[in-house]
Amino acid sequence: MRRPTTLSCVSNASTASRPKYHPMGSSADICSYRAIISFAVRTPTYWNSHIEPDAFSNFLASQDSIYTAYDADNWAWQTKAVIDHDIYKQFNGSIETTINAIQAQTLIVVAKQDLIVNPTPALELAEQLDAPTLVFDNTCGHQFFACPSDTLAVVMRNFLEDNPE
Repeated sequence: MRRPTTLSCVSNASTASRPKYHPMGSSADICSYRAIISFAVRTPTYWNSHIEPDAFSNFLASQDSIYTAYDADNWAWQTKAVIDHDIYKQFNGSIETTINAIQAQTLIVVAKQDLIVNPTPALELAEQLDAPTLVFDNTCGHQFFACPSDTLAVVMRNFLEDNPE
């Protein structure tokens, strides 16, 4: 069984624990990527209201402990999947062919202030499908689902009850 690849980015971490090669680049690349992602998952407004400037280094250290719990290879493949995701690709980029291929009732859920995934293409798809949308416009950004709210559960439950097939 393969041992998961982990990487510590805390400045006093042993370089022996850092892999020499990784599909996402060097250990410095991975650490920079983690720092960027740690901030991009929420909006600047969120961070300004939740982290004091003198607590920044503690925040980064806490993020390191979160990320070292995950397999770095899994993280790399998830990132690649997000970058490569394009529902129009299998239809040679044709929006019309894609729209005609979608048979299921569709609910589009996005975060207006998502800094990881641009919500505009999903909203354009929803318009073409005449599909209902749920747009979160809060400071939680990409992690809108983790912010305190029952809205997502209620809307999804109602959508599934109204579209049982």
